[in-house]
Amino acid sequence: MDLSVPDTVDNRYKVLEVIGTGAMATVYAAEDTRLGRKVALKILRPEQAQDDTFRARFKREAEAVASLNNPAIVAVYDTGSYNPSQGGGESASSEEGTAIPYIVMEYVEGHTLRSILSRGGHLPVRDALGYSEQLLGALQYSHSMGIIHRDIKPANIMVLERTSEDIAKGQPGQIKVMDFGISRAIEEAGEALTKANVVMGSARYMSPEQVSGKEVDARSDLYSAACVLYEMVAGRSPFDAETNVDLAAKHLTETPAAPSTFSPLSVPPELDEVILRGLAKNPDDRYQTADEFSQAIRQGAGLQVGGGMPQQVPDDSMTTAFA
Repeated sequence: MDLSVPDTVDNRYKVLEVIGTGAMATVYAAEDTRLGRKVALKILRPEQAQDDTFRARFKREAEAVASLNNPAIVAVYDTGSYNPSQGGGESASSEEGTAIPYIVMEYVEGHTLRSILSRGGHLPVRDALGYSEQLLGALQYSHSMGIIHRDIKPANIMVLERTSEDIAKGQPGQIKVMDFGISRAIEEAGEALTKANVVMGSARYMSPEQVSGKEVDARSDLYSAACVLYEMVAGRSPFDAETNVDLAAKHLTETPAAPSTFSPLSVPPELDEVILRGLAKNPDDRYQTADEFSQAIRQGAGLQVGGGMPQQVPDDSMTTAFA
């Protein structure tokens, strides 16, 4: 365990094992000793917590996300900060040293979509549709609440183990979208975090307006969702390059090939068209809402809007993880 992370945070959260790491934070399994339940404790890295403005905005955004209540969104239970010099026993203030922000979230068992794609490349179209439908449902809800994710990518989508009900309905496992609000706090903190080498979003999934530094709205999330759907179907992302700078430039200037070009499976040409419209450079040329995008996907795949997913053969159960 990181020596800067105490055994117990804020006299409440008993820190257990590491269950995920990233450029900005480490995620621990933890026990909420007050409520007697297992939670996920996301603790920002000390080098990302140097800026007072960022900590304030991080706390504000986390509190806003805590208001979201949707089965496809990882619930946020609590947020706070601690001072390593005090052993994490009390909430910290900036005058006492560098306060390390944390978020307490719902503990989820499953795998990230990133790890699933890394194993097998593309997914069966039926699975890609099932995950996309849930992702867009989560975005429709968050957008209706005035919250834009800003960093939709496979690493921020947890896929839960399929239940007997999922299998009976012929649908893939349920998903949970993570990390709402963090990207907004990063973007608004600006120069200090840029100097700390924080990448503003994920270049492989960033919308052209994000790449250009323009103001984004809900349609930016839909572009990123289209990138994720493209990768699920094609087994590769819409654009590839050796550097993030070159990758970002392709989002601005290049038109991707149809995802069916790369898939060994049968992909309806109508679905190709739907995905490519989701990747339109101009936000006005994309779907304007997540619900509109979701309906277009179902129609493009030859399904009745509001109907069930096509049947599939049950796959092996997934092991418990959180990344």
